Amino acid sequence: EQLQHYYKICCTVDDIIVTTSCFAAWHKRKLTNGNAKIIPVVPNDAGLDDVEPRRVFFFDDNVNLRLGSSAGTADAPGDCNLRCIKSGDFVDFSAGCNGFQRERIYEHTLVHHSSEYRCVVVQANILEAMALEDYFSGIMQRYTHPGEKVIVVMDVNGTILCGDSTMRLGPSKIILEAMCTLLELRPSKAFVFEWKGSEVSLGLEHISFKDFLLAHLANKSRDVFNDILDVDIVVELFKQLQVDALLAWSEHDERVSLDEFRNTYAKYMAVFTQQSDDDRNGQGLTKSWFKCLSILREGGKGNRVGSVVINSFGTDTQAVLKRSVPDVQRIFHVAVNFEMWSKFDQKRYTEQFKDDDDDKSAETLQKTCRACDDPYSGFGQTCSKCRKLGHRGSVLQCSKCLGFFSGVRPLCPECWKSFDPTASQELAMMMPDNSTKRATTFDGSAPVARTPSQ
Repeated sequence: EQLQHYYKICCTVDDIIVTTSCFAAWHKRKLTNGNAKIIPVVPNDAGLDDVEPRRVFFFDDNVNLRLGSSAGTADAPGDCNLRCIKSGDFVDFSAGCNGFQRERIYEHTLVHHSSEYRCVVVQANILEAMALEDYFSGIMQRYTHPGEKVIVVMDVNGTILCGDSTMRLGPSKIILEAMCTLLELRPSKAFVFEWKGSEVSLGLEHISFKDFLLAHLANKSRDVFNDILDVDIVVELFKQLQVDALLAWSEHDERVSLDEFRNTYAKYMAVFTQQSDDDRNGQGLTKSWFKCLSILREGGKGNRVGSVVINSFGTDTQAVLKRSVPDVQRIFHVAVNFEMWSKFDQKRYTEQFKDDDDDKSAETLQKTCRACDDPYSGFGQTCSKCRKLGHRGSVLQCSKCLGFFSGVRPLCPECWKSFDPTASQELAMMMPDNSTKRATTFDGSAPVARTPSQ
């Protein structure tokens, strides 16, 4: 019932709605689809009264459709939590399941579209989104049936924005990461790769260049991986790896030469620079985003082709709105599992609604450490204290059971396991003007009222 309520909100909003998803729930469940961004979808035979059937498009660069036959399962790494509004169940969007078929659009964009659900899942590619003004609108028009209205659920960072303020990544690193995601390492034989005194043994399995860097050279540390995302470092790694392995774009058979790799990087950096010359794109927004909005707004108020749901784990969506709508104060906001966010994230979320004339303290430029949840400034995903302590942390007393343990969080491992951030799945409806809106919950518990200041 609550999922249908959220879906109806997405249908009735005349232009844009913003949903800020709960990173804590996603991270707690190891960044898997089943606990990620909630995307309500309608089966073709819904049979539900008072439900307008719309085709839902989900554009996101982290859907991970490149994983193959299991890409759309609940346990697969990804951020697409498709939910049937009729049953509330997770909808597996792997190719071959629930009518989903796989297609490649343009050069590097993968699409899963269904014959049983009004749903299209797109692993967006920021490189093509920058280069092609009709990128989003072209995909929409390809899969939308005549006379059908749509809901476009759009990610921000790495999808319509060439930059990531949450991860503190600039355009160069965003472009390099996108290219490394597309590039596959295909060894012709087992070999040992040496890098800065370390040795990495590689078999015959194909692996994306990004996964190779992250797993083998960065030891799964996002901070170290971000440091590796330097064009000179990546080019040097490319030079050495091409001796023993074929480097090719995903879904392609041809070898990628070093010159082609360099030229591709230079090409997209030039595209970004050109788009940034436009004042409205000063923050790295793609022209294809604005073209998509223009298409959806055809028909005028009350009769538009569709609505847009900006769905992000970040708390900086207001910057996108300021360049996309005439009045940000009229935009409806949804915060998922708001009470499970850290206090700092709650504060940062509410502060984005302040007037531009408000003083911005240095604290608003801080982030929340993924290890201890404390605010900090600087690069990476963990604060300097936790980086110095290492993964084992220090000796602490659990605030719940009062036992002693080694770590960085206020709860011991056992108490932390018992904390289930997915148990409530609450949607707190929030308006930026601090007006109170009734909240809904997915678990049938009593709804509560919240404002951004709570």
